[in-house]
This record gives sequence, C-alpha cells and structure tokens, in this order.
Amino acid sequence: MNRIDADLISEQLKLCEQASLSFKSYEEAKGHVSADELESLHLKAEFHYAAVTAFIHHGLGIGEEMLQ
Repeated sequence: MNRIDADLISEQLKLCEQASLSFKSYEEAKGHVSADELESLHLKAEFHYAAVTAFIHHGLGIGEEMLQ
C-alpha cells in the first residue's frame, strides 16, 4: 500500500481549487463578456481540469493505457 504523501495531497488540492475557480469564472462570465473572452475562460477551465485529472492519475499510478 502506498504511503500517503501530505505534500502530494496538498498539491492536488491546490490544482482542484484552481480548476474549480476557473470553472466558476467561466460560468459567471456567461452573458457578460464577449464570445472570444468566454471561449478563453472555457479553455482555461478545461486545461485546469485536465491538469487535475492527469496529476491525480499520476499520483495513483494510473497510466495512459489504463485510461483507454
């Protein structure tokens, strides 16, 4: 069994918070910013979500081949 690494969990939480804030910004911007700005916020949110997913999978030892 893997030892729980407090630093790794802390980094995961930071990434999760950033992804959550990115999606919140995107959702709150709907109807208030230009289409280009909204698309930029959406891409940023998607990027942060992908980073969280990759980081957590790496931390769990889940390889790319297991995700498909």
